[in-house]
Amino acid sequence: RMFSPQKEVPFAGHPSVGTAHAVLQAGLAAPVDGVLVQDGIAGALPLRVNGEGAQQRIAIRTPRAQLAEIAEATDPRLQAALKDWPLGSLPPARMQGGRSWWVVQVADEAALRALRPDWDAVAALAESTDSMG
Repeated sequence: RMFSPQKEVPFAGHPSVGTAHAVLQAGLAAPVDGVLVQDGIAGALPLRVNGEGAQQRIAIRTPRAQLAEIAEATDPRLQAALKDWPLGSLPPARMQGGRSWWVVQVADEAALRALRPDWDAVAALAESTDSMG
């Protein structure tokens, strides 16, 4: 189980790999046909285990992201978080891939580099939409 400061999260890659390493080192589990499977909120998570000892490598296949929602930039839930952002042509979208998060296209690279997000507004958006931000 993995937790952010606010809630339990269904998936996090680094903790999953670290847990697999610790479990293997402690002899609590062994890969079957090179695969170790962790079970969590996001479902069965396969980890590919290659090699042993200092040469051991663990690779994770993350949950496939899926489109959960498309919104308008004028959506009241998004307005404060996107205030004064120079947006691109694609609408904001909420993705689900073990965690839920919003993706937003900005006008161009210069606009992205110049952004100064209102983190309180982003946190409020995350809370109101049960997303990570």
